[in-house]
Amino acid sequence: MNYFELIKLIDHEYDKINIYIEDIVSFKITVKMGEIEDLKTVKSREHYIRVLHNGKLCTYKISGMDLKVIKESFSKIKNLFDYLNFDQYIDFPKIDKFNKKLFIRDEVFEKLDHNKHLTTALEIEANALNFSNYIKNVRHTTFSSTLEKICLINSEGDVVSQESTYFSGSTYVVADNGKDSQSGYDFSVTRYYDDFDYNLVGVRAAKSAVRLLNAKKLNSGKYYLVFENTVMAEFLELISDLVNAEHIIKNKSFLKEKIGEKVASNVLSIYDDTKLERGVGSYYFDDEGVVGNKTFVIVNGELKSYLHNSYTSKKLNTKNTGNASLSNSGKIEISSSNFILKEGEKDLQSEITKYNDVLLITDVMGMHMADPISGEFSVGINGIYYKNGEAITPFKEMVLTANLKDLLENCAIIFNDIRDFGGIITPSVMFDKFSVSGS
Repeated sequence: MNYFELIKLIDHEYDKINIYIEDIVSFKITVKMGEIEDLKTVKSREHYIRVLHNGKLCTYKISGMDLKVIKESFSKIKNLFDYLNFDQYIDFPKIDKFNKKLFIRDEVFEKLDHNKHLTTALEIEANALNFSNYIKNVRHTTFSSTLEKICLINSEGDVVSQESTYFSGSTYVVADNGKDSQSGYDFSVTRYYDDFDYNLVGVRAAKSAVRLLNAKKLNSGKYYLVFENTVMAEFLELISDLVNAEHIIKNKSFLKEKIGEKVASNVLSIYDDTKLERGVGSYYFDDEGVVGNKTFVIVNGELKSYLHNSYTSKKLNTKNTGNASLSNSGKIEISSSNFILKEGEKDLQSEITKYNDVLLITDVMGMHMADPISGEFSVGINGIYYKNGEAITPFKEMVLTANLKDLLENCAIIFNDIRDFGGIITPSVMFDKFSVSGS
């Protein structure tokens, strides 16, 4: 029995059936100070099953290869529909096909043996240790490779499939100069192994720790703020949640009913691109089988679109952007793909010298706790203090209390150091002066 035969046996009992099959093959190695600390191999198959009947939807997940278990599950869920709510906006969209190559599958994956994983992880660690004599300890370094195969089949006889690869590495280091110690972390994820730069991962982690040695609290006051791209990535991820149409419908975003309005500075433009070549977030079709494309979210400060799946687009009577995403339980939600803040032209290090009292923020604590309805947040910040164009001292334990709305409206400069943080793609950004609490 195959999947089509299985669906044919029972499709007369339901209106529509979708089976989403995910195969994962992955290997991960962790090293610490030149020695292997952990090895992990994963090989799995998951089935995410969605059954539509009389305007009611039942979703569930089944692990493993046994089709008999899936067949039995269809009879077991029959009585559940009595307890499910009718919703006129629930439907399964037509499955699309996209033929242009996106370059998201690296054929090198099968040739990458365990020894290559080990040497890559050790190179990351060595580059961190060699960056400075202050790097005394590398707590852990990882490197992993993953092959994901997706197949989507429905009761109308449609089928689409795609394969993608991921190569990911990270390291966590400690710098110590005898008077102070600071930690640093960095990671990178790419679709192709040759795009993965193990040198940069180690160097960036070490640099982030060393430059904060002997950090101190500054006096409270108003400062120009520069969110380094690592920090801006966290802010941009918050914005992706604010334009998630599911959150709009549930009144969980202050951007509700703001389409066509100015919500940010003129310098700010953001778009989501499901078809970015070699993009970590790229896909041929979303988790409902819909082909997405480029969605302009904010253009020169004006809110143009939310991110949608089939349900939210139907309920809000607008275009489906192809951002459907399966949760671990099989529920269709919404996620960004490659969520991109358009890069500027100015160089950060050159431009920062033109301003007085600048905080280059390299680390934040608590950004995810921002209130999506009011926009209010309060975060701890660390970084480098610049005065009269010179780096004066690293700082720590300062507190920035502000509103996301104000940050969006007060973006002053978008820099040219764009970086991909696993589908969140952003350069560093300067904001006008904000009050910051310190000593």
